[in-house]
Amino acid sequence: MIDFLLLAQQTNLEMQKFRFEQQPGQIAGQSMAFIGLGVIIVIVSVVAFIFLRRKRTMEELTAHREDTRLKLLLTDLNLTDREIDVLSTVMNTDDPTRVIPLLESRGAFEEAVEEFRKENPGHQVLRFTPRLRQRLDYGFSNIRNPFIDTRMLSPGQKIRCSIRTPKKEVTFVTTIMGITEENFVIRPPVSKGRPISLGHMKNLGFRVSREQDAEYEFTSKVLGELPNETHALILSHSRSVSRMLFRNAERIPVDIEAKFFVIRQEVASEHAPAHFKSTDAQGTFNGTLKDLSIGGALVFAGEDAQNIVEGDMVVFQLSQALIREDMVAMVVGQFERDEGNRQIHLQFQALKELNRLKLTRYLTTIKDSAAGPDTPQAPSSATV
Repeated sequence: MIDFLLLAQQTNLEMQKFRFEQQPGQIAGQSMAFIGLGVIIVIVSVVAFIFLRRKRTMEELTAHREDTRLKLLLTDLNLTDREIDVLSTVMNTDDPTRVIPLLESRGAFEEAVEEFRKENPGHQVLRFTPRLRQRLDYGFSNIRNPFIDTRMLSPGQKIRCSIRTPKKEVTFVTTIMGITEENFVIRPPVSKGRPISLGHMKNLGFRVSREQDAEYEFTSKVLGELPNETHALILSHSRSVSRMLFRNAERIPVDIEAKFFVIRQEVASEHAPAHFKSTDAQGTFNGTLKDLSIGGALVFAGEDAQNIVEGDMVVFQLSQALIREDMVAMVVGQFERDEGNRQIHLQFQALKELNRLKLTRYLTTIKDSAAGPDTPQAPSSATV
């Protein structure tokens, strides 16, 4: 029994000795683990702090750049606070910098307005978007903008309207009186000093030309007319617009002698074609118009046209078409025919809508006369 107690006591002492000998090593390992974990936490904290601080700095720099960019755009475009509010409402944002894409991209502007129009029909903000579209230079007059939507037209713009009947086609030049995102309003034709009511019509066809570009055609549905003595027509907008190139216009043979006043291209480049007059000429030549189209003409000339080059402008009269103003055209091609005679191709410049209508009517009359007496009469025209 005594031996057993002595053995147990000896074993217990050995176990305590073993535990005492192992404890310092374990403590050291655990300490190193805690130290390593602490270092990792510190490193992660420092990296996270640097990352967040750098991110915040980048966000501040980006916000500053966007603010500066917005201020520059507002200065260039001269937009009012009210117009910025309109764009912010369309974008459904309180952050003015979010409207920047609408100021820089016509596509972004039209997409945002169309989405807003669908979600908020009749919203009062839509009364301001047509004018804003023009202010941002996204309208019809900017030839860099493809004409794909009649919302691009502007009040005061002249367009040609056609009314087709079983017997004839009536055309007249009219003016856009007003325009919204939902419709546009035009003046009706006038007969004997009084406006003609066309509110019973279902559809009207329109043509409008853009200088240095092309002629466009579209059809709009008649929504009604204003309930007053003007009988102004209310029409729906159209996105089905067809582009008609001037150079593809039908050429009608003619034989008209005319005097042509030449404005050299180095002088012509300094002014707008609409302002050219015969008094601005640096030279003249006599020639014969051999064909005419809505887009240009072909001229046969003699030796006095030897110095004509492509890019020169010519000014001449076309009284046969009842056009009182000077016709302005650019020389787009010239070829020698025989013994000093030249063939000169002209493209009309800055042709007004009323004069384009007169020219169209004149060409139609010539064509119908050449076809014979059985051909239907040329379209008549109501006055505006």
